[in-house]
Amino acid sequence: MRACAQADAIPIISSEVAWLFQEVDLQSLREFFESEGYRTEVYGYLRAPLDFYESAFQQQVKVGLSPNLHNNKNTQANKHYSDRIALLQRVFGKEQVHLRVFDPKSFPQRCVVRDFCGWIGMDFGNAEVIRENESINGEATKLMYAWNRVHNKNVFGWYPRLKRRIVLEALQDLPGKPLRLHASLVKEFKGSLLPEVEKIQDENGRILPLTISERESTPSVKTVDDFLDFSDETLQWLADRTDHQRVVQSDPTVRLQMVVDQLRYFRLWRFPGILGRLMWSEFRLRWQRMLNKRRMQSRS
Repeated sequence: MRACAQADAIPIISSEVAWLFQEVDLQSLREFFESEGYRTEVYGYLRAPLDFYESAFQQQVKVGLSPNLHNNKNTQANKHYSDRIALLQRVFGKEQVHLRVFDPKSFPQRCVVRDFCGWIGMDFGNAEVIRENESINGEATKLMYAWNRVHNKNVFGWYPRLKRRIVLEALQDLPGKPLRLHASLVKEFKGSLLPEVEKIQDENGRILPLTISERESTPSVKTVDDFLDFSDETLQWLADRTDHQRVVQSDPTVRLQMVVDQLRYFRLWRFPGILGRLMWSEFRLRWQRMLNKRRMQSRS
């Protein structure tokens, strides 16, 4: 913050979890910014609740968890949009809170960073968008869910995190369609969510939809068992990648263990391409941080 002040630059702080902050936390945040000489402007993208649920569910799976499909805190957290918006407006001021529906189809090049820069009047120029924490498709999510069901004792140690990251990198090459909830689950959540989202409009007058995704025409998930029901194409891809025989769709418990056993064969020494991607991702991130630091120092 102080480096930005010295360079006459405006700091931009991005945080998804701020949506869930309590009022006292938001007030402390505003007071901190004011103590540094800044007036806070809040810009937020409102995610359609079921799309957010799918995204948050996938993120939990990627960090090693096996969330409950029907009783997930992310669904509960999005039942009170109007209360959260009113809280932001109360703390920061109604005129300082700007909201838009999150709809990639309406973004320049489907990029939320480019859309945000245009929204606040920032010249994007020839800047490069560096993507991190890429999403994985539905079939890859199923395999990671299976991995987590077996490796559920220690998910936060350095080795489990490294191993999970190796598997995630390998699954980037797995063909498949996005994770989608079954239409029946949409109906299940509709009763509690629809009356809430119908009251929400963004600054362009667009009413927040329950979802912006097509669901009926895509492979979808209805129960936890669906996460352990792998397509023949996925099982064949896994067998080809690990030089094993394809797992047969047999007893679910046996199939789960056999699939996870094959996932264990993703090793850095066996797949140097995975190591290369990991190293390049880390190098690019560190290089970008160093460049940003030098730019700030040169401005000051």
